[in-house]
Amino acid sequence: MTENLETVQLDSTSPMSSPNSVFLHIEDETVADHTLYQTISNLSAATELSFCTEANNISNLFDIVLSKIYGRRSVSNILEKRLIRKPENEKQISENVTPILSSTLDIIEKCLEICSKLQTFLGKFLKQLNEPNGIYSDVILTQICNIIYKSVAADQMLIKKSSIKKDINELQKFLTRDAISRLDIRIKSCSNWLSQKLAIEKTLETEFKKYADLSRIINIMWAYLNKILQERSLCQPNLHFAAITSLIFFVNLSPDTFTLMNVIPTIRDYIETNPYVPLYHELSLGSFEQLQSLPAFQSESFTSRSQQPPQIITDLRKEFEDISQIISSYLTRKTAAPNTDFLNAVVRAFKLLNYTKAVLRQQYVEKLAKPPAQPDSFKSYERAIRYGYTEPELSSMLQLLSHCRDLHDLLRSNAPFIYESVSLSISVIWQDFIKHKLAKCYIHTQRDKDKLSEIIETLRSIGTHYDQGEKWSMKEKGMKDEAMKGRISEDLYSPNPQLIEFVRIQVQHLANPYGEYMIKTGRAFAHSQAIRDKEVGYINEFVTSSFDWTDILAFDQLLEQSVVQSDFYFKEVELEVNGVVNFPVKASLPYILAQFALQNYKSPELTELIFYPLSIYDDALNTATKIHKSGLMVEEIKSEGIVCVETLKALISDFTFNAFRAFSTLRQFPDKLRTYVAEKLPQQYKMPISKAYRLRTIIQQNRFHFLAKNINLIQLIAQKVDDNMNNAVIQLFKLAKTHGLTASLAISHGLDALKDAHRLLTENGLPLLPFTSIERSAKNDTFPLGFISEYFKNTTQHLFKEIIPNYTLAINPHRFIPNKNVTLRSESLGSNEIGKIMQYATESSLAFVTVSHFTFFARQCSEGTLALIMKYINSSVEKTYTNFVNAYLPLKSRISRCKDSPYGTAAKGVYAKYESSYKYLQDDTAIDSVLHALQGLGNLFVALEMLDEAFVIKRFSLSHALAVLKSKDDNRKGLEKLFDDTFSKSVATISTTSPDVAKETAGMCLRFGIHCLIKEIMKNPEVLDEQLITDRESCHKMPPFNQMKGFASMWSIIEFVFCLIEANKMPGKDKGLVKYGVGVTCGAAILCLATDQTALAKVLSIGVKISRASNVETEETFEPLVKFNNIYCVVKAAFDWAITFFKPSVEIMKKYIELKGAQE
Repeated sequence: MTENLETVQLDSTSPMSSPNSVFLHIEDETVADHTLYQTISNLSAATELSFCTEANNISNLFDIVLSKIYGRRSVSNILEKRLIRKPENEKQISENVTPILSSTLDIIEKCLEICSKLQTFLGKFLKQLNEPNGIYSDVILTQICNIIYKSVAADQMLIKKSSIKKDINELQKFLTRDAISRLDIRIKSCSNWLSQKLAIEKTLETEFKKYADLSRIINIMWAYLNKILQERSLCQPNLHFAAITSLIFFVNLSPDTFTLMNVIPTIRDYIETNPYVPLYHELSLGSFEQLQSLPAFQSESFTSRSQQPPQIITDLRKEFEDISQIISSYLTRKTAAPNTDFLNAVVRAFKLLNYTKAVLRQQYVEKLAKPPAQPDSFKSYERAIRYGYTEPELSSMLQLLSHCRDLHDLLRSNAPFIYESVSLSISVIWQDFIKHKLAKCYIHTQRDKDKLSEIIETLRSIGTHYDQGEKWSMKEKGMKDEAMKGRISEDLYSPNPQLIEFVRIQVQHLANPYGEYMIKTGRAFAHSQAIRDKEVGYINEFVTSSFDWTDILAFDQLLEQSVVQSDFYFKEVELEVNGVVNFPVKASLPYILAQFALQNYKSPELTELIFYPLSIYDDALNTATKIHKSGLMVEEIKSEGIVCVETLKALISDFTFNAFRAFSTLRQFPDKLRTYVAEKLPQQYKMPISKAYRLRTIIQQNRFHFLAKNINLIQLIAQKVDDNMNNAVIQLFKLAKTHGLTASLAISHGLDALKDAHRLLTENGLPLLPFTSIERSAKNDTFPLGFISEYFKNTTQHLFKEIIPNYTLAINPHRFIPNKNVTLRSESLGSNEIGKIMQYATESSLAFVTVSHFTFFARQCSEGTLALIMKYINSSVEKTYTNFVNAYLPLKSRISRCKDSPYGTAAKGVYAKYESSYKYLQDDTAIDSVLHALQGLGNLFVALEMLDEAFVIKRFSLSHALAVLKSKDDNRKGLEKLFDDTFSKSVATISTTSPDVAKETAGMCLRFGIHCLIKEIMKNPEVLDEQLITDRESCHKMPPFNQMKGFASMWSIIEFVFCLIEANKMPGKDKGLVKYGVGVTCGAAILCLATDQTALAKVLSIGVKISRASNVETEETFEPLVKFNNIYCVVKAAFDWAITFFKPSVEIMKKYIELKGAQE
């Protein structure tokens, strides 16, 4: 991890790939404190507020208990292992167990306390609800649903986390007697309670079933739940899940009541669209399983119809765009003003956030509930996360999470302005209802006018502000006109949430169907209700429109709750179910989402979202700190997050480097080569141009936020990319160790691609080492006092130990052919597809070693390495000549030149004479040794000539550069004058080198090699010299051929046998020219030139004799003779070329040796 993860940095205004975290917010902006209006005793809403206070307290207790149960892990297994490992620690363990067990019992006792409070609360509330006065509202019913929801969550969590019960039983073994006596009663009480399955839910059922008129309660709850579930989503997070859970609870409570109500098809529809209900983080409830055992649902076959993100993402994306556009267009105003459309847009925004998050959570828990069966080596959680999601599901999830974050950012960054506008908008609607609609309710009252007058007047008096002279009392004259055209101020902000809640409760009491004002009576205005339907419509419209107001006014808190994504991280229940202490980071949903975005480089909508999933860790850290208050969780989140970022860093670095490398490699291919590779590798060959440019989008984002820190992406990946670049160059140069010069062009093309990729990466801001430094480091050429590098050593050793002794030489153009197929490892040329593509693209460069291969080697060598090359040449000439002498002398002692056939002998007879004399040598190992030695000698001097040519090309390039540096511009000024002083001074120094440097040093290696050879021959000249001839140029006074033992005489025999071997070679046999090449003739030519036996070699040549005889005859029908003559033509041509080519250099070196000898 880089320094950026170690220190907190201030937020920057530069582009970011994931939003900032909310660092500060008010802890509670809701209506949880109901005491402000409970003192208004003349209104029934005060009574309900007291119930709301109790329900809220119970709900808060549930939050504490759920957090503690969820965050608790088993300790008994750990203690047992410690005790087995170190029995002497038993006393210390016993002392530590008591507080652990006591804290566990505290959690269960909290559950018992909740059950007790539930009994008290439900006893009072349900009794009140059963009375015919209609004292209930959606406020208290919402809290009832939340209590049921949390009760089910607590019961299900206790079932899943069975370690609590196990710990209570097991930890008793470690207690001392005193501790047992103190905790015995608590242990028994908690153990008995834990033995009851679904204890909290059964407490609820018991309280509800105490009332004979249960159908009335269920009717009230069904009306509320049906209304909630008809809405796709609500501003209050989790209320939709609470409604489904409550519906299941009440159906289980009294299924016959719902059957009589004829609502089973509607319930089935709700269940099928919500097959799995998230309860707490990853904990969920299977809806089907809860109802299939009931008689009313036994005949029903449930079919899951849950909303799947891939199916709805198009519509949701359009919704996000529309809402963002509406809000953004309103934000262009300079000042806030009331606007109902803007208020509705903000409400829609929160509903959309909650709906999107709910869909993703339901998908998540469904994956956990139904993991794939394979691979069975993984735990169920790992299978669900790593293999349960399809690509379309990951794509849609990633996009929806990012849309939520973007909309969240829009709302948060403009929160003050939005809050002010929302408040003003609510105030206008609020004033209209308080001043106008409530007054109309009083004016058109049909009965109980006095009672309604007191209620409405109280609400109007506390409900809003009245200007001077504005009438508010219901008893004042002219109230009717005031109700019709009362003044609405657009400068007033909304009332506090507690007042909104109080008024909403009270007006619902007026309009409830079971309320006293809605029940028709038999008195005056018989069969009439106190409030007309029209005014009831006003009330219901206000109640519906204001349902989310109290949540919206707690703006920051609602915003945080709506977008928090920590549920996709936590897995405490799954850890216990799977029996492990942790899961690998590759089974982490944030990692999987980020990796998926990285791999799908072709989708621009995904490439830009790589770092968005990391915000899940930020949300999880916030949840662990504020809700669970667990230091262990915090450390685990940080650790996993850092591992995830480190892993992603490696992936992004590798992906970035490989993408740019592939792009740079493939765009250098000529069209013909692209076609060839595409035909060879149709699956692997793809031009990933978009892949590299998509990555520019990632790199240019530069920053993202992680665990409340601002991370610099470029700094994060730069070191790894630099390492990849270094390793890639090292791998290329390592090819020289095995393949030497043969791999030179492959290395050259690879380096060109890497150099271009290096340029592109640095242009995009990555601080990489200079490419020349990377090259020198890869060649191990970083020692200031030496010229030798690892690459130079590997290449020269391969040249002198492998190519020269063993490769087959062909000339015009010069090329060395490997004696076996050479294949480069694709991993050395690049990773994955690009390595295979480069392997096929460079395979033609491995068929020969040409001057181009030598040129690359020369360019990679510094000038100082020439001295080392000369040392290698001297050693190689000495060794090669010694090998030849050792093979030549035994053969020389065994053979002699036979006499020529008489003049006029037919060609067939001439050929037959020599064949019968020397055919036995075809399979002689001695002749093979001599041919191999001559091959090495010829290969050596041709290689030296190619090396000279390579250095000439290198120096010729320098001459061109110097010519440019010494040129003049149009104003006849030196080119250096166009640049700054530093460059001008450098040019003056550089240009002192002679432009004729290439010409001056041409042929240096070859001449030095010939010099070394002549010196070796002169050490023992009788080995090759012809002692019986004094005039070697004219060849006068020649002795009989069978007496001649010089090299020219021996070469005539060796040459004939060499051609004979090729002519008589069986198909598939590796002999003759194919095996030794023209290196044999080049080696012989060098020796003839060095010993002044060129003319003598032509006189003694058996092939010449046979060719002359064949030329005299008009027809040649003897096939062996024809074949021999054809082969000899090739060998003679190579010999003649070698004589012509090497003669100037040999003569120069002879004169040099003579001159030097004369001087000495």
